Amino acid sequence: MVTVKQVYLAIGVVPSDKLNGRADSSVVGTDVEYPIDLRLLVDAQRTLIRRISRLCDRYVIGTWREEQSFLRKLRRKLNLVLSMKGTNGYEAAAWDYLKFVTQVMKKIEKSRADLKDKSIHRDSSEVI
Repeated sequence: MVTVKQVYLAIGVVPSDKLNGRADSSVVGTDVEYPIDLRLLVDAQRTLIRRISRLCDRYVIGTWREEQSFLRKLRRKLNLVLSMKGTNGYEAAAWDYLKFVTQVMKKIEKSRADLKDKSIHRDSSEVI
């Protein structure tokens, strides 16, 4: 547990100095939805698919013409996993989703290698 004295030392204030501060708090009952690993994985995959697709389009590497299809499948498979939560089919749906994500990652890696083979120099806005 952090004490006030430790905070003072961390911010470089002598504990004998007078500090003025104000705090406000309120408590509201709400349902908090914590991000689960699968949702975070979808966000990462979606970003990677969009970025690699744009780069392949820009440098005429035609491996990502089914970008929208991949995004739809990704969303559909995640929704299936989330809807099966708490049922017997949850584990099978999650493994199916992870298998699809692995296939997409292999495609992303292949496209990344193709971009590298073309000796495309990335600027800071094109980090994959």
